[in-house]
Order: sequence, then C-alpha cells, then structure tokens
Amino acid sequence: MLTKSFRKLELCGSIFNIVVTTFFIFSYKLSNGAVWSIIFASANHSLWEHIKSFFLPFLFWIIIEISLIPKVPLRRLVVSKVIALYSFLLLNILSFYLFSFSKDTNLFESIIIFYIFLILSYLISYIIFCSSLNIERFFSFSLILLIIFVFMYISLTAKVPKLKIFKDPLSGLYGIIPKKYDTGATYLNKKY
Repeated sequence: MLTKSFRKLELCGSIFNIVVTTFFIFSYKLSNGAVWSIIFASANHSLWEHIKSFFLPFLFWIIIEISLIPKVPLRRLVVSKVIALYSFLLLNILSFYLFSFSKDTNLFESIIIFYIFLILSYLISYIIFCSSLNIERFFSFSLILLIIFVFMYISLTAKVPKLKIFKDPLSGLYGIIPKKYDTGATYLNKKY
C-alpha cells in the first residue's frame, strides 16, 4: 500500500516540479527582476540557476509527501530524497561538462536533459525508498548533506564563482543580468 501511494506521489511530484521549476526559470524575466525571483528562482540561464530553481519545489514536495503519507518512515524518506537531490545535481554537472567539451552548448538540449534528470531523480528516490536496503542509518549524514546544499543555495546566489556552471550561456555573464542588457546582441556577436 505504501509503495503504491508513494509511486503516485513521486509521479505527481515530478510533474509538479517540472511545472514549478519552469515557472521559476522564467520568473526573473517575467517579474522584471523582482527580488523574490532572485532568491527563489533563476536570475539567468546558467546550470546552477536552473538547479536552484529545482530545489525549492523539490523541498516543498517532500513536505507534501510527509503530510500525505500516514506514518511515513521519515528517516527512509529523507535519505532517499537527499540521494535523489545529489544524483540530480551530479548528473546535471557531469552532463554539462561532457557536452561543453564535445560541442557548443545548445540551451534547448540542456533544458531537455535537465528535465530528464529531474524525472530520473524522482525515480531514484522511489527505487531507494522502496528498496530493502537499510538506508535509515544514513539519516544523520543525509541531514548534513541537505544542510550543505541549503548553504550552497544561499551562498552561491549571493556570491557567484566564475565557473562555467554559473555562466549564463546567452549573455556570457555571471549572476544577475542587468535589466537593460541585450542578450540577443551578445548572442549574435558570438555567432557571427
């Protein structure tokens, strides 16, 4: 019973996360650079900003699952979700660097791969949660990893390192793109 209801929740969670993450990715531009969109959403189209947009809906969905599953094995759920979160992060970073060494980064391809990894992260969470593995013993370590991710989320939004995963592929800038910046002109200058 728990496995079936958790499977439905993971499916709904992946759909919810796709919709909310998509909104967060474009909310900075849609809100005309509102402060809330910088904190909760993507300030540009870098890989890190997309990962940042994934995190809050992912965290929110964990809370929904805890509230909807009666007598949820909390330690098991947290460990499976943290493994899924870091799998999502590592798969995206790995594919980003593999693609960037092989050819020009195509934003559309990157977004499709991003969503495939998003769905895969929910599948990983489901498989680990429903497995017979004794993962509860990693609960404390998982909490530490979750705290580290929250720290990265907060600190890397405020102070952006000059690494490729933080670079906006359209403008070539890092962090918050100025409101009057013409990304189209930058894109055309790079192409021609």
